[in-house]
Amino acid sequence: MQTETPVVETAAIDTNEEYIVAHNAVKQPPVLTSVFRYIFVETPKDFFAGIIGFFARYIRHFIQGFKYFWSPSLKVAPFDTKDFKEDSQRTFELSLIVTAFLIFMIKAEWIPANEVLKDFYDQDITEMVMNFWIFLLFGTA
Repeated sequence: MQTETPVVETAAIDTNEEYIVAHNAVKQPPVLTSVFRYIFVETPKDFFAGIIGFFARYIRHFIQGFKYFWSPSLKVAPFDTKDFKEDSQRTFELSLIVTAFLIFMIKAEWIPANEVLKDFYDQDITEMVMNFWIFLLFGTA
């Protein structure tokens, strides 16, 4: 009796030979050049583009708001397809930013204050009450 050995099909061995051959190699930029470009060119570009985009969003919002004053109809373009929830969110965000900036400028004494009011608002309890009222105002808005 003869035993047959099972025939095992050999799969093609996967090598990286196709990457080693010179004519298949893709010319890549040096790593240091890529890192340098990313740190000193791409990062500042993205940073400043984000800042410009942030302010451009509110500028476009106000321009569209003034357009609405000239033709106050929701049936006229661009107001017929506009999402007013997004506009109200942008207005609220802007009011938060302006209020926070004003509070910072008052605390840093960039905006001069009346001495009587300064003495009144420098008290801890009065400051907490004012912060609570600002919180309630924005919470209900």
